[in-house]
Amino acid sequence: MKKLFILLNDDRGFIFPWFLIASLIMIMITVSISHQYKNEIISTASNTSQAQLQNLLNYGQTMMKETSEFTDPVLYKLPSGSVIITCHPFSEEMDECLMEAELNNGKNMSIKKQYPAGMVRNTVLNSMKFVR
Repeated sequence: MKKLFILLNDDRGFIFPWFLIASLIMIMITVSISHQYKNEIISTASNTSQAQLQNLLNYGQTMMKETSEFTDPVLYKLPSGSVIITCHPFSEEMDECLMEAELNNGKNMSIKKQYPAGMVRNTVLNSMKFVR
């Protein structure tokens, strides 16, 4: 053990520069890795909530297509959140629907889409535009 301390400093107690540089590099690497890990956790949480919101919107649209009697607005509750669908006439030829999904943690997403009048249940989610 005494021999290890001899490599780190001399008999006057002076710490060798190579040891100081090596220590600083190790600290910088450790801090950098922990910062990168924190960013990955934030990114994963964001992607997970976006996927859950998209699933809620898909579920709401599927249920809207399968419902024979569409009353306005429609609320679908799920264990992970809820979806509210509101439709109203936009013009004589078009109806406009707003789908709002909200997770239990408070994050939400809205999609607004216009449909030919009377064809509210025949939609394709991929062609919708996002409204923020």
